[in-house]
Amino acid sequence: MYPSLFMAEARPTAATNEERTLRDILRFVDRLASGEYAARPPLPVGNDTACLIAHALTRLATRLREERHANGRFQLAMEGANDGLWDWNPPAGRTYYSCRWKGMLGYEEHEIGTGPEEWEERLHPEDRERVTAELHAHVEGRTDHYESIYRLRHKAGHHVWVLARGRTFYDASGVVVRVVGTHVDLTEQKRLEEELARARDELERRVEARTAELTVANEALRASEERLREKSEHLQQANEELQQFLYVVAHDLKGPLRAVSHLSTVLEEELDERLIDPADRRHLGLLRGRVQRMHGLIDGLLAYSRAGRGARAERVDVRELVQAIIESYPIPDGFVVVCGDLPVLHTDGLHLRQVLANLLTNAIEHHHRREGQVCITALEHGDHFEFSVADDGPGIPVEYRERVFEMFQTLRARDHDERTGIGLALVRKLVEGVGGRVRIDSGDEGGCDFRFTWPKSPCTAHVVSGPRTG
Repeated sequence: MYPSLFMAEARPTAATNEERTLRDILRFVDRLASGEYAARPPLPVGNDTACLIAHALTRLATRLREERHANGRFQLAMEGANDGLWDWNPPAGRTYYSCRWKGMLGYEEHEIGTGPEEWEERLHPEDRERVTAELHAHVEGRTDHYESIYRLRHKAGHHVWVLARGRTFYDASGVVVRVVGTHVDLTEQKRLEEELARARDELERRVEARTAELTVANEALRASEERLREKSEHLQQANEELQQFLYVVAHDLKGPLRAVSHLSTVLEEELDERLIDPADRRHLGLLRGRVQRMHGLIDGLLAYSRAGRGARAERVDVRELVQAIIESYPIPDGFVVVCGDLPVLHTDGLHLRQVLANLLTNAIEHHHRREGQVCITALEHGDHFEFSVADDGPGIPVEYRERVFEMFQTLRARDHDERTGIGLALVRKLVEGVGGRVRIDSGDEGGCDFRFTWPKSPCTAHVVSGPRTG
């Protein structure tokens, strides 16, 4: 009925809704500008333009929220990596330096500005030309990525080693818009590398010095070996000459000795009835005894000079070896030889026989009674056997236990003993010649126990038990 009135009343209402929508949009934009990306956009009421604006703002708010979350993750990653961040904006002539970037150089947040010169002025003079050339080459597109190691001056005055990595971003027309990168502190790594280099140099110096010492020592050793070889050749020649001399002496001496012994016997037989004085017979007997002693000395010296020669490894049953010695040496009545557990081994049987024979005869000949017992045993100890030749004779005083192993040494006066004093010296030489040791044990109640060690052969030896031999 009154349309104009109704229309006039409707217009202010529509205008009011549009204004309200625009005000809501402006408030939303202002909240976005303040960083409130979670704000909800206004709902437009009956206006196509307002709807378009609202939808655009919704997409903008969503994108801003995503970028904020991405920036947050990036910031956390940078803090976790403990790397410094730099962001150079060439068109604006500004560079962003993160707190960590500044902290590497000892600065607080407010102490370094945003100019590119903050970085360039702190470059080490020796690195500046190289580093700037590498950066320009990357910015100009000649390298895919930027990477460089250089030194930056610390606030305290010393320099810090850093590893810089970065990448350049261009707009659609190919103009550089940003160069973004990171700094990694290499100071500790460089310190360790320098220490390692110094240690390597010191090691090389010591190796060179030691090599020089070893070279000198080797030359001296070669010279010593050459002198030793020459002396060995001379010694071998001297031994051969000595051996030949002994053979000649033995031959030349034994002839006259045999003649003296024969003449003394003939003289005694022819003068048998005329030798009324017992002293004369005793003197002739003493003469023959001295001749026999000289024979023994010559044979002993020859045996001693040959000791250790002609060694030949063979299977040796020590029990059978002792039995052969007993059969070849007349054991006086009243003496008993007892054998314990004796081994079978692979060794030089000739020299072992000489040792056992000399010790056995020594035990019998130096016994103070006409009857006695000699016990021969062996014990296994690792890589050797320890043999024992023990008797129940008078024993040997402690002060003479080393002396008896010397050449020509006897415990009785020469006038009462025709023995040569070579037998035990020969025993020691033969035993030590195979790496063994010989010693004497005597108890307080008498008796003498000669013990010597004899190494096992490369073949495995085994102990064989058997009955006693008497």
